[in-house]
Amino acid sequence: GVTAASAARVCFVALMDATSAEAAGAGPAGGRSGAWSVEVLKGYPFADPRRNSKVPKLLIQRMFPHARYSIWADGKLQLQADPLALIAELLWSRGKQYALSQHHVRNDLEAEFSKLSAAFTGELSISKEFDAQRVAWISQQLKTYKQERFPLALGLPDTAVLVQEHTQFTNELGCNWFREILRFPHGRDQMSFTYAASKAGGLAPVEIFPKCYFVVAAREFGHQHRTGLGWKP
Repeated sequence: GVTAASAARVCFVALMDATSAEAAGAGPAGGRSGAWSVEVLKGYPFADPRRNSKVPKLLIQRMFPHARYSIWADGKLQLQADPLALIAELLWSRGKQYALSQHHVRNDLEAEFSKLSAAFTGELSISKEFDAQRVAWISQQLKTYKQERFPLALGLPDTAVLVQEHTQFTNELGCNWFREILRFPHGRDQMSFTYAASKAGGLAPVEIFPKCYFVVAAREFGHQHRTGLGWKP
């Protein structure tokens, strides 16, 4: 539900590679697809498309330096809530600069590590060698955080929807977060968010909202449907 105010003030931008843009009907060079402006990203730094997707996701402030706010939604999602209403509810009304959801199942890094380790050699398996690499990297990530005495139970967010004001804090958070993706190549972004935020000054400017908000704010495709208590902005 997009209000007239959002339609007039919000830019809807889809960031894709050339193949995805052509499949969306915008052509390999980008263009328009309905209300969306399709921007084709080139010159990806990594061979792994999953790592490439983290570049615009974590460094969105650098891609849109003149925007005051941004809402990132993973490609598997369709926003159901009005963008300005999300910003007003999750940032303005709470005095926050950044907002994202609680994880829908787990709440600490060790639990996430255990789940991912099993998944990488199970339903998310790619090859024996690659699976072993991914498990080794997330194991090293967890070990490093423990050695630095980082509190692993500080919280585990879901990073599919990111709502933020573009400030010095959120810019530093994004850079720290991307640095962790470089440091641990096969790590998952949700495992490093709280660490990156703590290095930017702490979680005080961050709203980790209840997962039931996410259920109403976004509709998910390609994953098991999530349910929760309703929330209306």
